[in-house]
Amino acid sequence: MADLSTLETAVNLVMLCFLLAFLGFVTAPNTKIERKRAPAAQQQSVRTWGNLIAVALRVILLFVMIHLSDALSAPFFVINWVGMLEGGVNFATIVFVLGGAFILMSKTKFYSAVAVLVADPVIQSGYRRKLEARAALQKHS
Repeated sequence: MADLSTLETAVNLVMLCFLLAFLGFVTAPNTKIERKRAPAAQQQSVRTWGNLIAVALRVILLFVMIHLSDALSAPFFVINWVGMLEGGVNFATIVFVLGGAFILMSKTKFYSAVAVLVADPVIQSGYRRKLEARAALQKHS
C-alpha cells in the first residue's frame, strides 16, 4: 500500500474523493426518478436501498482506485523535453485528467440546458404551461 503521508498520495486521495462526491451529485436525481417509478408502498425502501448501494459502491470504488493508483504508479509514458516539459503520465494522471474532463462536460451540459431554458421563450411558455397543468391537477386531486 502506498505511504499515506506523501503529498502525491494525499492529492490523489482528495481528487478521488471529489470525483466520487461529484458522481454522487450526478446520480442522486436518478435515485429519485427510480423511487417515483416504484409503487407508493415501496418508495421509501427503494430510496433507502438505492442510497445504501450507491454509498457502498463508491467506497468499494475508492479502495479499488487507491489500489490501482498504487499498483500503477510507474509512468506509462515519459515526456523528456529538456527545459520545457519533463515528467511522466501514470494512472493517477489519467484519472485526474479524465475525471476533470467528466466534471467539465457534465457541468457544461447542465448549464447549456439551463441557458436554453432561460433564453428560449417557447420553452419557457411550454414549461410554464406544464407547471400550470400540474398545479391544476393537484388542486383537483
